Amino acid sequence: MFKTTQFLFLLSILLFRSCNERKDQNAAVPDQYKLEQITVNLEKFHKETLDFNFTVRKNNVEYIILDTTIGINLNHLSKSVIDTNHIFFLSIRNNAIFIFGKDGSFISQHTNKSLNLGVLTDFSVSNEFLTIWDGKKDIISIFKISKNGGHLTKEVEIKPTFEINSFWKLNSGDYLATVSSWNVPSIEDELLITDSRFETTKKGYYRNLGNADDDYILSNSYFHLFNNKIHLSHSTDNLTFLFDETGKLLRSVEIKYGENAPAKLLSSLEKNAYELSNYFFINGYTYITDNFIAGSISKGLSQKKSFIADTLSRKLYIENRPYSSFLSNTLGSYKDKIISILIPGQYNLAKDSDFISDEVKRALKKGAYVICLTEL
Repeated sequence: MFKTTQFLFLLSILLFRSCNERKDQNAAVPDQYKLEQITVNLEKFHKETLDFNFTVRKNNVEYIILDTTIGINLNHLSKSVIDTNHIFFLSIRNNAIFIFGKDGSFISQHTNKSLNLGVLTDFSVSNEFLTIWDGKKDIISIFKISKNGGHLTKEVEIKPTFEINSFWKLNSGDYLATVSSWNVPSIEDELLITDSRFETTKKGYYRNLGNADDDYILSNSYFHLFNNKIHLSHSTDNLTFLFDETGKLLRSVEIKYGENAPAKLLSSLEKNAYELSNYFFINGYTYITDNFIAGSISKGLSQKKSFIADTLSRKLYIENRPYSSFLSNTLGSYKDKIISILIPGQYNLAKDSDFISDEVKRALKKGAYVICLTEL
């Protein structure tokens, strides 16, 4: 009896240790291995090209005509953020941030030179503070925005311990960030959460986001909040990552449609960073809800077209021609509305009259830029 009891006691200890070891092993598994990935093949959807703009009713679009009479060029914008009082634009091409009132009035322009910075790579706006990442000097600068938006006063300058490409400020004060292996080829590019001073990694979502020299690619990916989820689209993998507002990585969505450009074309990526959208399927911002996916696709070179995929009816709406819809030039999102910009001279006002109001047509003819806030 004693031997039996002793045997059972030893067996229970072994089982307990075994269970704990398995539990610890599971806890150590990186998030990417447990991450739910959904693949959507748009080629299997029923295609509709004639009714693209009719999927968006005109009363679901708010127009803001921008005052650009002073000659500002907004043709090459990378990102837009709208807060309570102002509209902010980033143009990497012009190395500048533009600030407008929510009525479209021009307020101010801030260049890398006026801010004493190198390359304006990404920015965020929170509680009257503008945070800018300088991709050349590798510093974070935080500016106080004046009440009218006309002046920026530098409050803090931070030197992160890693090279950032894009970031998103969480409600906790921490940041979601994409980190490049551009200067450290031995490591993978990664998504991570840092503290408020970009010094400590609190949580890492490790994933090889491309080649070790893909800094150009990552710098074209921006976080944006849509449908209560933080989105980050990554062109080379046709993936969009979805986070909750605490920074927890929820899932990734892979979107397929046709073939990417031939591999031999990829070797020319470094020659012109602004032509990246010609090479990959997903271009710019992607918007995902339980009912639809919206964004831009590219099949081969210079064939970028916007699409809306109705995931319930499995219908795919594609632009008849490039630059013929609300989604042609998307820049982010605001209160679950898609931010896009209509560029004068880019639209055929006769053919595209089905989705542009008369007031907007007159503004475009006069050379004004028009912001669209679209609710799908």
